[in-house]
Amino acid sequence: YFTTDSRAFLFIIAFIVLFSLSYFIYKNTKSLNEVLFSYIFFVTLFYQYIPNSSFRQSMAFALLLPAITALWNKKWFLFIIFLFIASFFHKSVLIAGFLLPLSYIKHTKIIYWSSILLFVYVLINYQTVAILLSSTSDIYENYLYSGYYNYSSQPFMIIIMVLGLYIYNGLAINRATDNEDNRLLIYGTALTLSLIPMIRLDPSALRLISYFGVLMAIQTGRASQNSSLMKGLFGVIILIFLTKAALKPDDGYRFMWQEKELHERYGMVDISRPDQFSINEDLILA
Repeated sequence: YFTTDSRAFLFIIAFIVLFSLSYFIYKNTKSLNEVLFSYIFFVTLFYQYIPNSSFRQSMAFALLLPAITALWNKKWFLFIIFLFIASFFHKSVLIAGFLLPLSYIKHTKIIYWSSILLFVYVLINYQTVAILLSSTSDIYENYLYSGYYNYSSQPFMIIIMVLGLYIYNGLAINRATDNEDNRLLIYGTALTLSLIPMIRLDPSALRLISYFGVLMAIQTGRASQNSSLMKGLFGVIILIFLTKAALKPDDGYRFMWQEKELHERYGMVDISRPDQFSINEDLILA
């Protein structure tokens, strides 16, 4: 309706998503540590998927953030409205609806540490959980049969990283005398841990965790203000994330102006013979 230029389309989507993320961080953070780690966490884990590989889920994510802000301000009806609109883009966003009843539960420490049981269950039965999620999107059903890890190892390091952040935040939660103001951050952290084992199906399942990941990031930055010990550990966490980014292997991504070595499957196409393009059209599109 508006443009046939795919680059303009992708730019607009990226602008909407990153503006929503920036505004969310601006409104809901209290310190520079929270701001910086929110971006480090998002860029390290989610940026390659949102907004760079999925239009519908990126838009759902962009609409979810103002919904969470509304819930933070106890405007639960506005939260439902935003969540409902976001579900038209991607039904998986409805999983964020768990934040509504959780926001009224005051026993934060009990709920937080109990979520480790859900984490263990999903870690072991991630395929069963994917079957349940397949009713919201055929993407999760496709994950069951993708066979992505037939040729690569499962990303247990990411699971360990998130588990480490969960324990780190748990230390701060235990030391705090009042966690009421941070209730959404605490429960978002717990849900992030509970869902992170889903990447055992496919790495792009990180898109599901992104709905709560930004809450974990802010909570981690907030926990760093708890004591001198937590500040020191926070420095170690930053170093781990930066090291991971520096050591990340080349995944083959190139910008449109860069040269890229094509996969061997393209060896079947002889560009000097235009007649082959019609024969291998499906191959070229793939």
